[in-house]
Amino acid sequence: MERDLSPGSITDLSHVAEGGQSAVSWGAVIAGAVAALALSFVLLALAGGFGLQVTTQKVPLSARVFHPSGFSLGVRGTFVDQSGDFQRNGTCCQSGSSKFWVFDAGISYRLPDRRGFVFVGATNIFNRNFLYQETDFNNPTFVPGRAAVAIISLALP
Repeated sequence: MERDLSPGSITDLSHVAEGGQSAVSWGAVIAGAVAALALSFVLLALAGGFGLQVTTQKVPLSARVFHPSGFSLGVRGTFVDQSGDFQRNGTCCQSGSSKFWVFDAGISYRLPDRRGFVFVGATNIFNRNFLYQETDFNNPTFVPGRAAVAIISLALP
């Protein structure tokens, strides 16, 4: 079975009956209705050479809505369950565990002719403080505090 995925065929709604409902007729294509559920386990990770043993379980759930004008809106909630050795204030090692949710949100705009995109968002939008032992200090996964994010990506000819 072959499908025509050319741009004209994707937005062609001639097959929708008069008065029929479609995501495009509402002005948005909902791609995030299907929550992305990814469960990752990092067992006995060595954190930055300090020899900290940490067990981390993360469950990220996300949803995004795309509009034909190029705008999109996304939200993500991540549940984290971590136990093991925690480094606090330069001292090693405090045993413990932590369970928390972190929520992020953002809006983006795809530039005309797919020349790039502009993204503005926030991480940890509810400003939750939590106990989390980072396993890669050069690329932090979660920051205990709200942070703003802005990205401009251009595709040059």
